[in-house]
Amino acid sequence: MTAAESRWAAAAGRCFASYALWRQLSRAPQHSVARHLRGKLRRRGTRAAVLPIALVAGALLLFAFVKGYSLIGAGVVWSLPLWLMLFSSVYVAVWMHRIITLAAGLRQVEVIGVIPRGRVFVGMTLCQVVLHEDESLGWLTVLRQVVAGLLSLGLLMALLVVLQQLGSADWRQLAVMLLELLALALIIYAEHTQSLVLGCLLALVMGRQRPGRIDATSAALLVYALLQIASYALALVPLLLMRWAGAVSLLVLFLLLREGLAGLLWRVLLHQANDSHEGPTAFNSLLMQRL
Repeated sequence: MTAAESRWAAAAGRCFASYALWRQLSRAPQHSVARHLRGKLRRRGTRAAVLPIALVAGALLLFAFVKGYSLIGAGVVWSLPLWLMLFSSVYVAVWMHRIITLAAGLRQVEVIGVIPRGRVFVGMTLCQVVLHEDESLGWLTVLRQVVAGLLSLGLLMALLVVLQQLGSADWRQLAVMLLELLALALIIYAEHTQSLVLGCLLALVMGRQRPGRIDATSAALLVYALLQIASYALALVPLLLMRWAGAVSLLVLFLLLREGLAGLLWRVLLHQANDSHEGPTAFNSLLMQRL
């Protein structure tokens, strides 16, 4: 097994599948399969960079978020996951379309003698090639990290201010405030990685469906939108049913639900590739199969 195959096998065996898969997707592949797929992608012509599209959408959403804050106050913070999902859905949808389109093109040409064995390996490499077609992924990731870092800095400044007023400080409220701010900083970055992993896995899963009344791209985008909405709606249930549930429980449950979805889609992808039901331990045998 090559080093690249070993990394994907290790990713499948992690508890946090989305983070493990994100670590692999965030790396630009340099092996022969990637070079072959990159050549096919380039022959399709120059396409618009994802970053400008994402920045325009982000500016519009930021304006809407600030407007909402001015109207309903701090209550708009509860909808932060929804705003983040709307932002990430813009660029993830573009990448999903390109992944499905490239995958469809591979099925129409002679690739058995060119691409090594392993459907999942080839599919995930295809995702890597599309994501690293330009520098958009790197810049978007840095943007999320910077925003999360600035929020963490604000957390530290808030802590210092409160510590200067120890005489009147309520340590319980202080702890809750710190947890909420920490959860907000975490979700700003984690939502980006989870949305990207969900989009890639869903593009590979839906892209293998037979053509029907609706094309694969439209079907994948529809399912992606439904999963995004469902994860946020389910995370709101404890908040609506239990008064003690706060922002921390909402954000943590939101991330855990999406983590479960990523793990489920990963197993569906393995099953589609004729993997056994033994789970990630059967990944080695999967890599020995032909396309």
